[in-house]
Amino acid sequence: MRFMLKSTLVALGITALAAAVTAPARAQESSFGPADAKETYYWISNKANLPLFVQYDYVGMKKIAEELGVKVVVAGPTDFDLPGFIAAVDQVCAQKPNGVSVVGGWDPSLTESVKKCLEQGVPTVVDDGDLPDSGRLAY
Repeated sequence: MRFMLKSTLVALGITALAAAVTAPARAQESSFGPADAKETYYWISNKANLPLFVQYDYVGMKKIAEELGVKVVVAGPTDFDLPGFIAAVDQVCAQKPNGVSVVGGWDPSLTESVKKCLEQGVPTVVDDGDLPDSGRLAY
């Protein structure tokens, strides 16, 4: 239980800090944190390279990764591609990372993928829209 709580807090911290930090980041960065990190968390989004995300969310992810000594990886299609987004969530969760934040929970098509993540033991939160029927740990 303590492990799940820590994973959930890291995923929530990634989401909250990403929304709060405002310095620009480079678009080509797709993972953050030390090379020898023992824990890996994913931030999965549709249009993952959207300038808004790059300028704000990437900065927050980099900061939280450095502060906590974890690896944070950006995943998901770089264009609007719902089937690709769903596939990214499924592929990431199959790797059994320490936690996942699914950005764009506004689309109920993601419900089953989030359920699968949780069934595989991957702590999963959603943001930018809720998926209340998914069993997500937090919104």
